[in-house]
Amino acid sequence: MDKGCIEVVVNTRTNTLLNILKVILIVLAVCFILLGIVRLLFFIPAVLCLAGGWYCRMNAKLDYEYALVGRELRVAKILNRERRKNMGTYDLDKLEILAPEKSHRYDPYRSRNGMKVLDFSDHIPGAEGKFHAVLDDNSDLVLTIDDAPGRDLIDEIKKFAPRKVFID
Repeated sequence: MDKGCIEVVVNTRTNTLLNILKVILIVLAVCFILLGIVRLLFFIPAVLCLAGGWYCRMNAKLDYEYALVGRELRVAKILNRERRKNMGTYDLDKLEILAPEKSHRYDPYRSRNGMKVLDFSDHIPGAEGKFHAVLDDNSDLVLTIDDAPGRDLIDEIKKFAPRKVFID
């Protein structure tokens, strides 16, 4: 490989439903805190509403980062552009095929039973740039690769697995 590490960050859409729920939960928490001044029992729902609001805040904006290091694809989920959660490391020596979602080369893998689908894409239905990487352990990684750094990632994978990577 010519490059030591290639990183691609995929921005997903902001989940407006979680943003609305976050605001509602914070307003409820403030109401429960005000009621908790009169009765201490209302502090418990206030804490639960604050915890729910924090969870909605963290998951309203998700990004995925793909890092190609050696022959491993490392996928991380970035929560609200603050925290990083490692989603897995996948050995690309076990790669069966890497092809676009609408490619005819991916057709034999569509009807496989028991295949574990791991969706690390932008979750936009019908969007261009979605690739499927099928591995030997019967797992299917759904990735969004549609810009110049993403094409560099595909080109680097194609260097060590030229018969398994298709861009058509």
